[in-house]
Amino acid sequence: MLGLLAPKLLCGSRYIVLLFLLSALLGCQMFVGKSYEIQLTMPDPDRIRFSGKGAGAGMMLSASMGAMGIAVGVAIDEGIAKDIDKSAKAAGFDAQAMVHQHFSGSELAKASPLTVTVEQYGFKLVPGSDENVQAYWKIQLENKQALLCDLLLEAPKPWPALVQIKQDGVVIIQQLANALAQLDTNIDNVSNCKKLDLGDV
Repeated sequence: MLGLLAPKLLCGSRYIVLLFLLSALLGCQMFVGKSYEIQLTMPDPDRIRFSGKGAGAGMMLSASMGAMGIAVGVAIDEGIAKDIDKSAKAAGFDAQAMVHQHFSGSELAKASPLTVTVEQYGFKLVPGSDENVQAYWKIQLENKQALLCDLLLEAPKPWPALVQIKQDGVVIIQQLANALAQLDTNIDNVSNCKKLDLGDV
């Protein structure tokens, strides 16, 4: 009788051991991959901004037209921004999804609950250039204790031409992703960053 039961007992023990190992493995994976909640706030309106061409024109026109000249300059930049935003969205750009995906896999999200406030994002004319533009993000990070940092993230070289950015949604998405990737996601470095007054981009 015992001889007949022994194989069954051994078989049952193997199942128990396998279940234990599987549970332990899944538990380790859940622990290692754990990320805290990310509270994300996007700007209102949530769209790409642009500054550069109109700012220069507005300054020149203000000499003869006063405040109306500055308003004309602002309208020029707004028109360019709408063209860029339209091209980006036609290519499937989703700013909120891009930011959330970036931070959800970061060391910051694994360290503590994180509040990410996107204040502004878009493109600006590179200083000293009439054609090249640079993607940027203005982002404020907070954890549950205190403000971490106000960040200005800018895409590295090479910078594309404005005429390309206005028409090519794929390039727009890539440039904005390159700018966002400039964030150092190491919590030890970011936590040392003091609040900065970045001013207007």
